[in-house]
Amino acid sequence: MFNVTFIKNTFDAPSPDSNARFAALRRDDQLPFAPTVGQEFFWATEKAQKVVAVTWNFEESSFTCKVEDEFVDALGIDAFDFDELVENAPCRGWKVVRIFDAK
Repeated sequence: MFNVTFIKNTFDAPSPDSNARFAALRRDDQLPFAPTVGQEFFWATEKAQKVVAVTWNFEESSFTCKVEDEFVDALGIDAFDFDELVENAPCRGWKVVRIFDAK
């Protein structure tokens, strides 16, 4: 089994914006195979997450997988806003590492 840390950012914007507030999230899991870029992982609490980068840490004997970032859906009537996404992250299996204020 491989120890894997999945990471992603949740942005308080509908698209990538370096000036927007965002939250760094992580989740730790084990996989029976080495992850690769392009794979998608599905946890029952949310949509599939596509891996965009993989790093092997020799010292910790583990992988870190960066999955696609999450953005606020400004047009969705029932969509969560940033605060709701961050508040709901633990229910979806993600740990909030840090929230970065807007620049």
